[in-house]
Amino acid sequence: MAFMKKLTQEPFPISVVDDGSGELYQEKFQQLSLMGVTVLSYLVNHGKGYALKFGFRYIQKIYPTSHIVTADGDGQHSIENIKRMIQRMEYLPLNVLLLGVRHFDKQTTPIKSYYGNRMTSLIYFLSSGIKLEDTQTGLRGFHSQMIPDLLKIPGNRFEYEMNQLIDLVKDGYTIDILSVVSLSFLIIHCIP
Repeated sequence: MAFMKKLTQEPFPISVVDDGSGELYQEKFQQLSLMGVTVLSYLVNHGKGYALKFGFRYIQKIYPTSHIVTADGDGQHSIENIKRMIQRMEYLPLNVLLLGVRHFDKQTTPIKSYYGNRMTSLIYFLSSGIKLEDTQTGLRGFHSQMIPDLLKIPGNRFEYEMNQLIDLVKDGYTIDILSVVSLSFLIIHCIP
């Protein structure tokens, strides 16, 4: 909650999707709402892709001509990296998907994350011809004019983000990257 409290001090609107998390988390979402965060909710968990599309539909109505940055709710992205993404988006063409790309060092990255990302990067390269170090990043930026195309992309779970990378390139969009540091990897590395 401290992270969100700091994030709400920034001069941009924040929306959070409650993907059917249940009664156990309702107090946290109420706290977010009291901080000025727009909380979008539905009762049954449908998956990450569904949650993203649900949020996109809201943004399309409320902020039809804006830049959007998505960040996973697991705390691995810093406020500074989110702000850097927003700043970078202001200078990019409307047809660019900006990825906050983490560097995966074998010594400091949890083994499951390291090999999982290596595998998906290889699959993405083989299907698109584009080399990306981090295909699983949830830190992404784009212009709201992309939303109609984002909503057409299949997938309601974690596969949706990989489908984004494949389908958007096929549709003529370009991908740009911004190097970021993952807080979760830093924390794991620093534990004695």
